[in-house]
Amino acid sequence: MHLVNYPDFEKTVASTIPFPGDQCEYKYYLECTDRYGSDYTAFSHMGTDHTRGQFIADIEAMASYYRNEVGLKPQDCVSVLTLTCIEGIITFFALNKIGVIVNFIHPLYTDYQIKKIISDCKSKYLCVSDLLIPSKKDLINEIGLPTMVFSYPAYAKSDAADAETDPQFFGMLSGVPVCGFPETLRAHKGETTETVADDLDYIALYINGGGTTGESKTIMLTNVNINYQNYVNNTVNYLPDAPGDRAAIGCMPFFHAYGLCAGGLDSFFSADKVIYMARFDAEKFIGLLKANKVYKFNGVPNFFRKLLACPDFDSPALANVECIFVGGDSVTADLRDSMYSVLKKYGSQAEFHAGYGLTEAVATCTVNMLWENREGTVGVGVGLDVEIWDEEGNKVPNGTIGEIALTGPQVMAGYLTPTGERGVGVIVDAQGRRWIRTGDLGRIDDDGFVTFAGRKKRVIIISGYNVYPGDIENLVNNLPFVQTSCAVQGEQNGKPIVRLFVQPKAGLAVEKEKWDKIIIDEITEKLVKFNIPRDIRYIDAMPVTKLEKTDFIALQNME
Repeated sequence: MHLVNYPDFEKTVASTIPFPGDQCEYKYYLECTDRYGSDYTAFSHMGTDHTRGQFIADIEAMASYYRNEVGLKPQDCVSVLTLTCIEGIITFFALNKIGVIVNFIHPLYTDYQIKKIISDCKSKYLCVSDLLIPSKKDLINEIGLPTMVFSYPAYAKSDAADAETDPQFFGMLSGVPVCGFPETLRAHKGETTETVADDLDYIALYINGGGTTGESKTIMLTNVNINYQNYVNNTVNYLPDAPGDRAAIGCMPFFHAYGLCAGGLDSFFSADKVIYMARFDAEKFIGLLKANKVYKFNGVPNFFRKLLACPDFDSPALANVECIFVGGDSVTADLRDSMYSVLKKYGSQAEFHAGYGLTEAVATCTVNMLWENREGTVGVGVGLDVEIWDEEGNKVPNGTIGEIALTGPQVMAGYLTPTGERGVGVIVDAQGRRWIRTGDLGRIDDDGFVTFAGRKKRVIIISGYNVYPGDIENLVNNLPFVQTSCAVQGEQNGKPIVRLFVQPKAGLAVEKEKWDKIIIDEITEKLVKFNIPRDIRYIDAMPVTKLEKTDFIALQNME
């Protein structure tokens, strides 16, 4: 395994977090616990502090339930439809302990998408946040899997005899066996079960993403992938003064690898006091910021714009902030200057540290370090070797724009297929190294700093949501009047939109109003609202490349 040679490596958490061995993610967490102890405050939930020891006891109890009562076996799958919550992390560790794959699903997905994902993953069990049940009750009853209900307020008093999930949610799920998280936890308190031993190369996570093409896929991540990512992520921050001394607010979703690892698991590994928000709310975030010693922010640029728009953000609590890690979009000069101005007012020298991530490599691939932050770049490889390739897969000279390629221990096992074979989407070179072609363009300088230069792959980002053109086209191409279609990114009023080009079947006269409605209804039923095209154009023939593939770049460049 290769680790970047950081100039200040000895100052980082890597000097106290052990290098990951041949173990599952949960075993690695226990090994780190040996270094930090278990008596400090590991997380705070609705104003109540919980120690690392209490956290581990909850994990053990739930692992016992899933293995001994539910009967889940290694490499079975559990799907989790949840908001950001501590129950999600406890569930992940509990299932990881017994070798079960966890599949976090985007709550905004349509019923059609959720059913397909659960079917593709062959899930045996479902966990769901109570707040999602009113809108998803019919779907959950139709799927028919045994279901666990997460209740954010009920967990806050899970040790109390009267802690229970609101019965109304059980009434909505009359078609499936259902139980509540706090009741189940209390019933199995003090229990434990065997940790799976032969688990180094087990799949730990299914994450739904877009791959490096234009169609959504399910990405398989192993214990090795996640363990190593947790290790290298924790080399980016400086050491805490003491376990539990500083706080990290988790408000990023678990269905995204960055939210789960950088916003969820990493903070537990680095002995921070973790505080979760079910949904990001600027005012509530600021309240937590003032009540705790919050030392870092993880987020996208829009996250910081919302904070700056609140007058209460201008607070002495900002003196504790040491670093800001940002991804997903570029930081504008006005956002940077506004944030730095309010931070420096209270003595914080924190800066935006831009990074680049890919779910196929557990989200954090390159980042600017605290001790060397080059504005305009997305930093250096974090535990990964980064190269820039031409179309044939040859490495190009430094400073030349090409496709970003990655290799290292974080590289996924592959995309999920019906037969479950590994390696789909991964390139193995003559030396046996496993590579991913990211579908993104960039260049690298002589010091290893990467500059992002745009997207080669077909993805459209709208309001922070990834739209995959292939998903749209697969639906539209099945309509009786469509020969073929191509979805690209357009622009309206300065904002990105989905623009859809449709080539009708030969001999048909275009009925725009009627066809537009059919297309929009089909997409509305089966995909998230961000996929709905705001501009539909009918053309006689698609432009094609030299390889006779639809030239989506030519379409994207059309007025």
